[in-house]
Amino acid sequence: MIKKNAFLFFLILAFSCKSIAQNHEQRFSEINILHYRFQLELNDTTDVIFGKAKVDIEFLKPISTFHLDLVAKNSSVEKGMEVKNIWMDGETISFKHQEEKLTIQLDKPTSKGEVKSIVIQYQGIPADGLVIAKNKHGDRTFFGDNWPNRAHHWLPTVDHPSDKATVEFIVTAPDHYQVIANGEQIEETNLDDN
Repeated sequence: MIKKNAFLFFLILAFSCKSIAQNHEQRFSEINILHYRFQLELNDTTDVIFGKAKVDIEFLKPISTFHLDLVAKNSSVEKGMEVKNIWMDGETISFKHQEEKLTIQLDKPTSKGEVKSIVIQYQGIPADGLVIAKNKHGDRTFFGDNWPNRAHHWLPTVDHPSDKATVEFIVTAPDHYQVIANGEQIEETNLDDN
């Protein structure tokens, strides 16, 4: 009896994993993310981050709906992201944001090979991915811990380790912070009001 139940458990698990993999495979056959540009505002008065993401997308087939990964705000724990607006070609477009999926509805179907940029304005307190806490010296820090698929807790992405795209961060933070990341720092500017 135990062997039969164990076999059924692993059989169900195998089909569940295959189903999840197929969802990513379907998305990978529809869109290819070329570049992300994340503009983030951090502060010391609250854990809320304010974000604006520009996502450059190549459409691999004609589609009118696609989705990105982004954890929606959960009112019971007050964490997660709330999308305010999405634009494409300067026009507001429709979207639906539930649980961990941001579904974007285009006004008209895309063409195969077409490249478009969408801009997503959002805000919230990350439940994971971006750790906001004090370090061992008691200093407040923001630490991105996205591997393998935790970026979608604070960044609208295709959050799968096999999906590759270039990325650019523009971070506005109080002047006592030092922003560091992989890659090349292009500019550091002091703004008014520290």
